[in-house]
Amino acid sequence: MSVKLLKKAPLTAQARQVVEEMIQQGNLKPGDKLPSEHELAESTGIARTTVREAYKLLEQDGLVNTIHGRGRFLSELAGLVSGRPVTAFESITEMMRSLGYEVRNEVIAVEEREAKAEESYSLKIPEGSKVVDLSRLRWHEDDLFIYSRNVISREFLGDRSAEDFDWSGSLVTVLASLGQEPVASIASLQGGFLPSGLPGVDERQRELPWLLVVETAVNSEGLPVLYAADYHRGDVFSFQAIRTRNDGHGSPAENGLGLKLRIRPDDEREESHVDS
Repeated sequence: MSVKLLKKAPLTAQARQVVEEMIQQGNLKPGDKLPSEHELAESTGIARTTVREAYKLLEQDGLVNTIHGRGRFLSELAGLVSGRPVTAFESITEMMRSLGYEVRNEVIAVEEREAKAEESYSLKIPEGSKVVDLSRLRWHEDDLFIYSRNVISREFLGDRSAEDFDWSGSLVTVLASLGQEPVASIASLQGGFLPSGLPGVDERQRELPWLLVVETAVNSEGLPVLYAADYHRGDVFSFQAIRTRNDGHGSPAENGLGLKLRIRPDDEREESHVDS
């Protein structure tokens, strides 16, 4: 088993990632017995108590069944889940590159201004506080895949100006260099239309289906560091949701929906839809 662990991710998330990677790589299938806590701890170097907590989270999501006296087994539901976890916060630039796309980030605006009410609320900063508003287009070759609006507190920049930074790469990397690395986020998803007036975006691209993901990301101390509104191409990105009942007839998912992101290959895009 070879798994590249998420850098600086919480240890519980790392242990959970190991199991999810084994599923995605086809090393495990529904009904298979999972490694014991001791075995997984030894193979990854992660503490056994952390592995146990990761298994509990997978059980809450319905991906793992525990049979007392026999061990833990991969559920049938796990066989229906494919793709990358939206619930694992990651840079869009890193995500697209890891999927094999040649990412070109085009910065179309960087503005220092006063925070709007929703931004102040999400970032937990006083109304009227200064923020940096970053707008970017994410291209693969000549195809627009994502339009991003990112807002961070101006305070993070200290005495430096927004013009002193290279915003064309990963914003997560920039925030990490400022001591404000995002490690988790809470997001809402809805259908939407691209804003009008985006440079280089033609009417054909605007008429495509778009999925709007609005999220607030926090650092390792739980403090909000990023407010983002990202428009994803609906014919490229689709989402699967694991839903469990919370009325005693199923395992409640204490962390809400476990959303999974699946990137379809080119020949599947004609039949695109958002799973619900």
